[in-house]
Formats: sequence, C-alpha cells, structure tokens
Amino acid sequence: FRSVSQSRYWAQVLLVLAAFVYVAFSLIWDKKFLALTNFQLIVALLILGTSAVTGEIQFIALGLFLHAMWDLWHLATEKRYVPWWYAGACVYIDLAAVILLALN
Repeated sequence: FRSVSQSRYWAQVLLVLAAFVYVAFSLIWDKKFLALTNFQLIVALLILGTSAVTGEIQFIALGLFLHAMWDLWHLATEKRYVPWWYAGACVYIDLAAVILLALN
C-alpha cells in the first residue's frame, strides 16, 4: 500500500465509521435492520479496498456520496432505529467531504 495523505486517511476513516454507526444503531434500537446495515458496511469496506488497491480517492468520494444518499433515504422514510438529527447531520458532513475531495 502506498503512503496516504492525512486528508485521504481521514476520508477513509469517515467512510467506514459512517457505515459502522448505522450497524451500531440497528443493534441498539431495531435489529430487523441489521442485515441492511451490515450490507452497507460491506459496501463501504469494498469501496475502501478498491480505493486502497487503485490509489484513487474518487472511490472514497463516491462512497461518501452514496452514504449521503443513504442518509437522505433514512430521513425520507423516517427509519426509527437512527436519530433524525444524526442522519441529517451526516448528509451535510458527507457532502462537504465529497466537495473537499473533489476540490483536491
């Protein structure tokens, strides 16, 4: 693996943590969403792996964009296992990270 910059490192951490938090929420509040949240965590890890192998940060930006869409879906469908404020904040954080990655 190549040496990664600090911004790339934190973007990768954000992608995986953002996905993992939903797994934690489903474990705590409603286990019927566990398969769905585990699936999105696996997708995040696959995107992370693809980015690590190719060295392309665009995959991380894509993953964060997809996570923002995931958050919007949670807000629109009012899923009760995740707090509305968390999903709402995540949309802005994910999209801000995508814009920063695109600018760099």
